[in-house]
Amino acid sequence: MSLAVSVWFGYQSLVLARRAQGLADTDVAELANRLARLVMSAETDARDELLGRDTSAIDIALDFRPAPGTRPGNPLARTDLTDIVSYFNNLHPQRLMIIGAGGAGKTVLAIELIVGLLETRSADGAVPVRLSASEWDPHHDTVEALLIMQLEQTYGMLRSSAAALVEARKIVPVIDGLDEMDSDGAGAYTSRAARAIAELNTYQHGRHRSSVVVTCRTDQHAALDAARVWMRNAATLEVQPVTAARAVQFIRARVIDPARWEPIIAAIAAAPSGPIALGLSTPWRLTLAVTVYDQRNDRDGSYVHDLTELARIAARGIDTLREYLVSQMIPAVCGDPAARHPYPPDHVHRWLGVLSHDYLSGTSRFDSRFPTTTDLLDSRLPLIIGRRRLMAVGGAMIIGMLSAIAICVALLTPTETVMHKLHFLGLVTTAAVSVATGNAIWMSYIYRTRDRRWYPFDYLANSVVGTAAVSALLTQYGNGRAGLPWSTAIGAAFILMFVLPFLADYAQLHLMLMSRRQPWSGVHAGVRGLGVRGCLLVMTWAFVFVVVSPWQYAFVVSVVLTAFLLSQGLSYSYFVMLLCTRHAWSARPLPWRLGRFLDWCHEVRLLRIAGSAYQFRHRELQDYLERHPTP
Repeated sequence: MSLAVSVWFGYQSLVLARRAQGLADTDVAELANRLARLVMSAETDARDELLGRDTSAIDIALDFRPAPGTRPGNPLARTDLTDIVSYFNNLHPQRLMIIGAGGAGKTVLAIELIVGLLETRSADGAVPVRLSASEWDPHHDTVEALLIMQLEQTYGMLRSSAAALVEARKIVPVIDGLDEMDSDGAGAYTSRAARAIAELNTYQHGRHRSSVVVTCRTDQHAALDAARVWMRNAATLEVQPVTAARAVQFIRARVIDPARWEPIIAAIAAAPSGPIALGLSTPWRLTLAVTVYDQRNDRDGSYVHDLTELARIAARGIDTLREYLVSQMIPAVCGDPAARHPYPPDHVHRWLGVLSHDYLSGTSRFDSRFPTTTDLLDSRLPLIIGRRRLMAVGGAMIIGMLSAIAICVALLTPTETVMHKLHFLGLVTTAAVSVATGNAIWMSYIYRTRDRRWYPFDYLANSVVGTAAVSALLTQYGNGRAGLPWSTAIGAAFILMFVLPFLADYAQLHLMLMSRRQPWSGVHAGVRGLGVRGCLLVMTWAFVFVVVSPWQYAFVVSVVLTAFLLSQGLSYSYFVMLLCTRHAWSARPLPWRLGRFLDWCHEVRLLRIAGSAYQFRHRELQDYLERHPTP
């Protein structure tokens, strides 16, 4: 056992040493260059996801307003998408607030800015990094802490390397979705968005304010402005509605049969302020309308929707048109012949409705300390069934399984007396309760706080509970019928319940850090970590079968240790969540292969990737599913 542990520690030390040599450079310029390549790759993929098959963005008009008392970056008051990079480079200081209506293309504009800055970046220039505002808790994390966490989790950098880049101000934070930080959309002085702006106002490099870019909806920005909360020394860039001429140009370039769209084109051109032109005045709704009304039947190639329907619905108002277009988005993507492994539209609607209505809109109910309203995080998704239910079901499964196995083994061991069997069952039941308690302690930490300072205390409490339970078993049934001495039993239990779980968790963390953080990487690393845990379990079972007798009791003790080792991880919480969301006993079911389903939603562009989380492609889709969780 000690030899195996020593070999494992030696191997992991060698791996970490090699990784440290590659990633923990003190050369900040080289670190920045390496990060720039990673960001360029990630943002190019994000741009393709948002724009779809046609990667050309709608050329929207932009209204530039310099910050009071600063030098304007561009003499033009209004220009288009191609000028944003030069405008930002000429700002002093380089602080920009991008605002616009819902669906105006703020995220696409931020990505275009990031890609443009990276294309023109000098060898020692700063690297723009996009962050989801909903992941930030400005009451606990500074801008620097947010950036370091993002570089660690999304780009797999060591904390020391990330801290070096942030300290040297080689990172330009691009905070996307300031309006999504507060679920009620309020712009009160005490809101998370207001606190975030206060933090950004203290983000400086020496005596000068550091570069930063923020995106926000116009109404939220106006509410913050009314509360006298604004980002200091920041220019404002407002995304203007799509003009009738540019809408017509986009439709003719994008649709399959432009002649079929001529009545809509004529209506937009004839009435630039009419219902159709206003209803399609944002890139999101314009693209969605083209997607829905260009959908064709797989059997005969006929169009699924009649364009006269679009004009009739637009006449009822912008809200009615938006609601209808969003309602047709899921059937349109499910009917796309290019989609691989399509799901039935009603299933897709129902499953995404559960995620939107029960998880994202209910985050504060599950855990108010993680107030994200847009991010589907693998580490938080088990909370969809509620933290208490998650802990109760997880613990009940452990106790029930171990108790059932112990009863079966006791009944199948005729050589033991009834008193011995009852004594053994009592110890196993106590151990099962201890394992369940340890699992509850682990879940309590994972789903309670972001403060990593508490982790050693929770880990130690978990291990003490497990060590006490296993020590009791070893003192009774170790070394044949004589039992092991307390000191030996405690030492062996400490190795089994503290050292081995620590190695397993260490290996799982190592698997996550060695690759770029993606959605579900935590679950995937947990599944891959089961291989490491399996190797440790082989050693555990061998040790137990040597010191515990009879073999039936050794088997039960080994199962107890297996339950303890496998239940301390995200994979177990994920399994409990899936078990509680089965069609047979849940009114709000989810697919068994949830990760595969969300990957598919990402492929058909119902979801997008933002850092280490999935998000709905647009907030309007999420809001619609929250209002209508069932088809």
